[in-house]
Amino acid sequence: MRRALLALVVLLVAGAIAASAAFAGTYGIGACAVPAPLVNNSWQPFNNNPTYLETSANCGSDITGGSPSTSGLAAADVLDLGTNVPEGATAGWQFTAPSGDTISAISIDRDLYRQAEGWLPQIVEADGSPLPGEACTSNGDCEISGEATHTDLDTTSLAIELVCEPKPVDVTACGNGFPQHFARIELNSATVTVTDSQPPQITSTSGELFTGGPVRGTITGTVDGSDNSGVQSARLYVDGALSAQQQLACDFTQPAPCPASSSNQFSLHTSTLANGPHEIQAAVVDAAGNQTLAGPVQIAVENTAPITPTVPPVTPAPPSPIIPSKPGKASPRLRILSVTRSRRALHVRGAAAETLVGHVTIVVHYTLAGRSHSVQKTVRLAHGKWAAALGLPGGAWTNRVSVLYRGAADWLAQSVTRHGHHRNPQGGSKHGFERQHAISTSLRQLRNYTR
Repeated sequence: MRRALLALVVLLVAGAIAASAAFAGTYGIGACAVPAPLVNNSWQPFNNNPTYLETSANCGSDITGGSPSTSGLAAADVLDLGTNVPEGATAGWQFTAPSGDTISAISIDRDLYRQAEGWLPQIVEADGSPLPGEACTSNGDCEISGEATHTDLDTTSLAIELVCEPKPVDVTACGNGFPQHFARIELNSATVTVTDSQPPQITSTSGELFTGGPVRGTITGTVDGSDNSGVQSARLYVDGALSAQQQLACDFTQPAPCPASSSNQFSLHTSTLANGPHEIQAAVVDAAGNQTLAGPVQIAVENTAPITPTVPPVTPAPPSPIIPSKPGKASPRLRILSVTRSRRALHVRGAAAETLVGHVTIVVHYTLAGRSHSVQKTVRLAHGKWAAALGLPGGAWTNRVSVLYRGAADWLAQSVTRHGHHRNPQGGSKHGFERQHAISTSLRQLRNYTR
């Protein structure tokens, strides 16, 4: 009997890398097929009458004339028995796709053989239907052997089996051989193509990498995923481009070749990114190449201090007197906690009710060379906290700090006004505001605020 190993490389079809997941990928599972070693981890034996039928696994070996042994994944009648095989005795090997997946193709090297009436060697789908040309249904001796490929399948399992099914009404059993088998099936090699239309799942993301908001230095995060055919890799995208990928160990001799779940940690060196906003996305990819992307996370890289404009040294004019506004009731939803001054920057920290989400805008009004100026910065609220550093030119006299939050339709604004000489002396080491006058706060609605 001819015995050939199919030179089939395990098929992996990568899913598209796009802004949305691409599903219905395929992958191939090999059994007793190249590349070596020739192993079977996907077809399972079955036998409802081991007294009369036997199964064996001999990947890589071939039957020789007159030998009682069988090659590949085989089933046959037991030799030298005193009685015949009863009707309904069945044995063989079955491949079952992972739950939710289907088998769409198979390439095989097989042998279906009988030399006595009543035996039915065949390859059947999950509903019991034989594949075209894969059953010895005619009377007399039969042998179907060699290589074959079947495509356009849509079944959850395939089985190569030997069944005792007597046809004539006066026969109720099948003969058993001596010294050769009267019937046998052999699967010398097979590659099954599985179609996976189920997207992998991202079960969670955690860490600073996926929290969002201002970041600097090296930030890390963890991506957890799961899939019915297994997670093949986890990915990190920055601004839509693949930044990092971690491959998991997969075995494409198993029906579900990759780990059912995974946990992968990523690190991002923000020094490789320009200062400013960037978009982060996590992704997991299953055995068929299907990819699922997590929702985008917005980060703001702040690795360097703001650029300070170069101005000639001047003697600042005293600030114009400011009449304090009538103290109002401070908002419980938005507060300025501290304002401190370094040599050329103003550091502002505050808090907000946790029901407020999104961003706040800090506006600093200052006087330089007798002229009024302002600088502003928008930062993200993170768990009810916010902080910002705003660059100021040398010699600037700070007059007022305002913090603005934009709600569904309006801006809620709270202003903190401080009077006096609010400038860090050129030669001193003093930090912070000189608190020479009263501090007042007010709450007001500002509509149609434009940054």
